Amino acid sequence: MKNLVMVPILLGALMLQTVVVSRVQLLYGSADLMLVVLSAWALQERTRHVWLWAVGAAGLVAFVSATPLYWWSITYLVITGAALYLRHRVWQMPVLVLFLVVFVGSLMEHVPVLVWLRLQGANLGLLDGLSLVTLPSAILNLLLVLPVYVLVRSLANQLYAAEEE
Repeated sequence: MKNLVMVPILLGALMLQTVVVSRVQLLYGSADLMLVVLSAWALQERTRHVWLWAVGAAGLVAFVSATPLYWWSITYLVITGAALYLRHRVWQMPVLVLFLVVFVGSLMEHVPVLVWLRLQGANLGLLDGLSLVTLPSAILNLLLVLPVYVLVRSLANQLYAAEEE
């Protein structure tokens, strides 16, 4: 039953991503709300089935973007794995770990695409892509970390509060 909560949360995050968040740009970069939500959910102590969330998020993002499903699946599964690994290692500071996971995840999403575009002959320098797209996107993602973390933590506490009683 608790896994069904994933559907409206991810759909809501996707709608906010496509309608609101993608319109807020810094230079040529925009935030990735789904990355922040997925990372915040993976860092919650009592959450389960985080891998299912990663696959669901990848499927939804691939559905609305031109990027293939395997790209989002690999990206979100690696980010989820890193978040789970760090959750068990640095468990006393989840917000700082969230900042790290979101920043590295932003780089992991953008840098291979920039390299691939460069290899395909695009007239886009790697440094230009980093400074105009990747770093502004990472900054916008980092601005979303705290509000998303508070909302996701509250939701996780409400969902898993019944197990403690």
